[in-house]
Amino acid sequence: MKMKIKKNFREKLEKRYQLVLREDKTLAETFRIKLTLVNVLIISFSLFAIGFFLSFLLIIKTPIIYLTQEVSSIELQKANRNLMQKVNELEIEVKKLEKKEKQLQSILESVNWQSKEKKSPYFFAQNIAPNVQPKANFTPIFKSPLAGIVSKEFDPLMEHYGVDLVGKENSPVKAIARATVVFSGWTPNNGHVLVLQHGQNFVSIYKHNSTILKKEGNFVQQGETIAINGNSGELSTGPHLHFELWHNGTAQDPEDFVGF
Repeated sequence: MKMKIKKNFREKLEKRYQLVLREDKTLAETFRIKLTLVNVLIISFSLFAIGFFLSFLLIIKTPIIYLTQEVSSIELQKANRNLMQKVNELEIEVKKLEKKEKQLQSILESVNWQSKEKKSPYFFAQNIAPNVQPKANFTPIFKSPLAGIVSKEFDPLMEHYGVDLVGKENSPVKAIARATVVFSGWTPNNGHVLVLQHGQNFVSIYKHNSTILKKEGNFVQQGETIAINGNSGELSTGPHLHFELWHNGTAQDPEDFVGF
């Protein structure tokens, strides 16, 4: 059965046909050619190959190739320009962050707060035991910066120079007393940070906010909303406010001065 099918297929391929061209009026024969299906396939493939080869020559040997290259070059140049613009924007943002970080370090390390010795606040905090933390000579009335509870207490030996307050997320963060904003910005570790300079050489610091509402140089009243608490910065492990209180360059236990 298979041999019969194969034989019939071969006979169809080898079967001869005639292609005759005649004039319309006289029916006089002008052209005659004998063909088989094999001839038709060979001629078709040959014409396709010739057409492909001629098209290839047309592209590489004429200005068409330069036109396609020019279009690709323009698109590549445009993509490069967009990439360089994004890189420049990122470099500008990094420089801004570095500037803010340096400003915060300058505030914490260089401000004298009217003390006789210009030492870093961290120098004092690292050399004071938790139970012998020096107290200020006066106790101003400070309001709590956030409605919530203390989740982590002041512990300078563990380099925790403030307290962590947990409250409802997106709650208002308020100034503990009248002050001037001396730092308002972002740092990678502490996220959105505010630093307030109060009277009598007190400085309060508010870290990990989701939004800052005040700018450097702004004057704020006690109880005024200055930020919204959140979870910003690499050191934050959840929504909370890290609050620090410094006096004369020394980290203080906020619970000795603020009624949380």
